[in-house]
Amino acid sequence: MDPRLKPVMIVNNASSQALMKDHEAASSGLRNNVSEESIELNQGQKVKSPNHVSRADWITLFILTFVNLINYMDRYTIAGILSEVRSGLEINNEQAGLLQTAFVASFMLFAPLFGYLGDRCNRKWVMVVGIAIWSVATLLGSFMENYYSFLAMRAIVGVGEASYTTIAPTILSDLFVKEMRSKALAIFYFAIPVGSGLGYVVGQGLCAAFGSWHWALRGTPILGAIAVMGIVFFLKDPPRGESEGHEQLKATSYTEDLKSLVSNKSFILTTLGFTCVTFCTGALGWWGNLFLVDAVKSMPSSMEPMDPQGIPFVFGIVTMLSGVVGVPVGSMLSVKLRPKIARIDPLICGVGLVIASVFLCVAIFTCNHAFVLAFVLIFCGEIALNLNWSIVADILLYVVVPTRRGTAEAIQILFSHLFGDAGSPYLIGVVSDSLKKDYITNDYVAGFDTGVCPDDIREYLSPEFKNFENLTAAQNETIRICGSTRDFYSMQYSLIINILMVFLGGICFFLSAIYIIKDKEKVERFVADESEQFRNEKEDMIKSESNSQWSEDDGPPILVASQNNQNSQNSRQIDAANKLEPLLKPSAAFKPGTETNQQLPRV
Repeated sequence: MDPRLKPVMIVNNASSQALMKDHEAASSGLRNNVSEESIELNQGQKVKSPNHVSRADWITLFILTFVNLINYMDRYTIAGILSEVRSGLEINNEQAGLLQTAFVASFMLFAPLFGYLGDRCNRKWVMVVGIAIWSVATLLGSFMENYYSFLAMRAIVGVGEASYTTIAPTILSDLFVKEMRSKALAIFYFAIPVGSGLGYVVGQGLCAAFGSWHWALRGTPILGAIAVMGIVFFLKDPPRGESEGHEQLKATSYTEDLKSLVSNKSFILTTLGFTCVTFCTGALGWWGNLFLVDAVKSMPSSMEPMDPQGIPFVFGIVTMLSGVVGVPVGSMLSVKLRPKIARIDPLICGVGLVIASVFLCVAIFTCNHAFVLAFVLIFCGEIALNLNWSIVADILLYVVVPTRRGTAEAIQILFSHLFGDAGSPYLIGVVSDSLKKDYITNDYVAGFDTGVCPDDIREYLSPEFKNFENLTAAQNETIRICGSTRDFYSMQYSLIINILMVFLGGICFFLSAIYIIKDKEKVERFVADESEQFRNEKEDMIKSESNSQWSEDDGPPILVASQNNQNSQNSRQIDAANKLEPLLKPSAAFKPGTETNQQLPRV
């Protein structure tokens, strides 16, 4: 043997196997794409490249965002025409609040069922069935003239919406990774405030155009039918965990899922914080429009800053614009600051809620004196609230393993709506009616301004008084202002509950920042252990099928390479390794003692 040559051993490990795969692809005229669509790890495991998004992925994101948009349009259409609904059905604030509570109650009760199905069944068809139920129930509800029949239809609408809301974020998590996932979630949750605002605008517009509040409910069912066709023909439902290279993960039992989620402190605290957010948005979205209308009506006609009929439209525009600004800003802050500050996600949410509580508190106590300023403060407060939508969803996705995300979404929806917007519209309505009856009396209002409810018209304010024909225009104006002022103050004091809940939500997010890194690492370790177990099982299967072609006496192959030139050595090692592929990958074609094996020295 040439003295300038010395044997170099090639070990049969993951790196050498990857080298053989590259040579195999090159010899067949193909090229492995590791920079665009996928990245292959050292064990043959593929994960999606963060920068690659296919056309099918974009189409799926568009469809899911569109459905989320019409979802919230439908949810807040009634809020935009609440005065008309309340008059048409002849109901009080308590019954009006119960309409939203019935919807959210059925929504949250069926969310765990659809979360369970979403982790185990075809997600596309689960959503199709749910959206069909929601669209049909909304359309039927538009023909109801009885309060309890209409209430039942709104409850059925909640059943349909539960199917979509629990599943859609899990599909996005399986299509996008890292920064692209945050951006996709920002686009998806961007539809919540925009859809809510459109609900006010479209609802009021259809009601005015057709002269009946029933027509306001007949627009979203048409859009729902379009959404169903889009899901059936164009939506991509990827394998669970595919984007992270964990599609081999198997679903565990529902009991194990629940135990894991209960012990996940980050999940629990962010869910509590998000519950406070839904409490506020549910009550503010349902009563905010009517509260501002009462604020304007409590002023003399000559001093009204705008026509009360136009307030739902302006409130809807403000809500939409706050979402246009707030959701992308929250996502951008998360993406930019997360590499520098690992705990930044819950901190952004917490700071946003504290700021929102300040702005909203000032707004509700100044709107009857500085109406335009109140709208500006509401806009700023809603921006701060909207910072958290995409971030909360992103937190859930990286502190919960892929096969439990559907269940986690369902549990979060159940809890946040049960103690959030399921009860807040009803609670605010009950408190408002109670305050108006027992506390915000005519005497109380007169204490602020003796001209609002003067003594000479008290008898006309009695519920027993019916003869309004003989009253003067000035007396009618005084009665109107007095009644609206009582409505305004009773709702104002009720909305203080909202402010306290928002502030409490900020504290919950600050506490979750303590545990967020630890819980994220737990998920990564769990997935790594499951992936390692899967690879070991696969290797054992391959070895059993090969009938132990490798004997214990067989040593690893040796490559003879020159030491004169490092580049030459590397080149020869690769060439020799390419030729040694049959040895590095045992197969039925390899047998110890063949000519190729005999030409190689052993160590």
